[in-house]
Amino acid sequence: QTEPVHLLADLECERKRLQVVIEALPVGLLIFDREMNVLLANDGARHLGLDALDDFHRGTYIEANGEEKTIDEAESPIRRALRGEDGHESRTMHLWKEGDPEETHRYLNIEAAPILDAQGAVTSAVMTVTNVKHLREAEQALSRERLAGAERIQALMEAMPIFVGLCDPAGDLLYVNLPPLKALNLSLKEIEGKPIWETLWFANSPEQAARMKEGVRIAQAGRPFRSEFQVQSPEGLRELEISMIPILSNEGVLRFLLPSGVDVTERNLAQRALEASTAAARDAQTSAERA
Repeated sequence: QTEPVHLLADLECERKRLQVVIEALPVGLLIFDREMNVLLANDGARHLGLDALDDFHRGTYIEANGEEKTIDEAESPIRRALRGEDGHESRTMHLWKEGDPEETHRYLNIEAAPILDAQGAVTSAVMTVTNVKHLREAEQALSRERLAGAERIQALMEAMPIFVGLCDPAGDLLYVNLPPLKALNLSLKEIEGKPIWETLWFANSPEQAARMKEGVRIAQAGRPFRSEFQVQSPEGLRELEISMIPILSNEGVLRFLLPSGVDVTERNLAQRALEASTAAARDAQTSAERA
């Protein structure tokens, strides 16, 4: 009897550790069962007002041209993940309720992934939700640049605690806000007019430069690009989620490219800890059942 009791104690320990990891995530996290019931929503998800499936179906996806398309529930990231498919979504999700003031609207990046049992079958799915309202505000400000003063736009960019830049249609940098320049000990003059893939975090890595150059090509074709990059910084190796958004004129002509990025190092560390804890809990449960 000792071994099963020991295994059950290990299982309970892993479950508690998993709960701690989930609550500590710097992003919203929800777990859904195969019937689309929410099994768990962490504090980050609750803070964003997301604790039920219906919360994700009262909004739109923002397309590259700025148009908003109604969310197709059947092809949502969580639905795809529960089918064992890729739950990555490059478009920003815009959620709101009818009559809500603009300041309460939510702009989110959504990722989903299946959770598998020991035989590789999908049992549930996990979804992470990142608040990107700052990035949306930057995009809107740059889209309105023909109607607003350059100084006001620059002041808005400098106040943002994220990386925001502006490129011409060829991908040459016109502007980068202060936080990343300070972090990399660079001045705008040093990088202005250079292709983005030859500057900033990408300059010393041919692989990263090639990926960023491909991101520019995708945005030039009118599609948003988003990918994670591992980069060296004064604080050591960091993981950045970099986006590249095309900015079009009213006539649909490409005017600028908007690169932006957020540091997702802590989010990814927590997610990896979550995956490890989930696997350990699953192994402990399997061992307990066999015992």
